[in-house]
Parts: sequence; structure tokens; C-alpha cells
Amino acid sequence: MNFGSAVFRALEYHIPQKLDFEKMQKAIKYFEGTHDFKAFKSSGTSSKSSVRTIYKTKIEKKDERIIIELTGNRIFI
Repeated sequence: MNFGSAVFRALEYHIPQKLDFEKMQKAIKYFEGTHDFKAFKSSGTSSKSSVRTIYKTKIEKKDERIIIELTGNRIFI
């Protein structure tokens, strides 16, 4: 049983369930484009708009880790 890494605790999430990587590969493309990411916005943020444009998505599997990379016009805070 894997419990995640203490070293990367602030940089990654540990999900104990098995993820379907093939479905994730298909689904990640839906993030591309301009969308309102209000549901991901931190409370108390000074950002006035939660609309972001994702230009590129990438997902890869390295050993037991799944790495997701989103390239867009702003950061999510």
C-alpha cells in the first residue's frame, strides 16, 4: 500500500484508488480552451476573474505517479 511521499507532500496529491490513465488521457483535452475555473479559486484571493485559457495539456505516467501539466495564460491561486 502506497501512502504518498513526505518529500513531495506540498507538490502532489496522493489518491489511494487506482486511476484509469487511458480515460484521463482522453478527458484532459477538455481543459483546453477558455473556461471559468471559479470552483478552483482560493477563497480570499485578490484575483478578480476566474476565467483562464489553457493552451496546452499534457499527462504522463512515471512509475506509480501520474503527472499532469497545464499551460495557460494565468496561474491558479
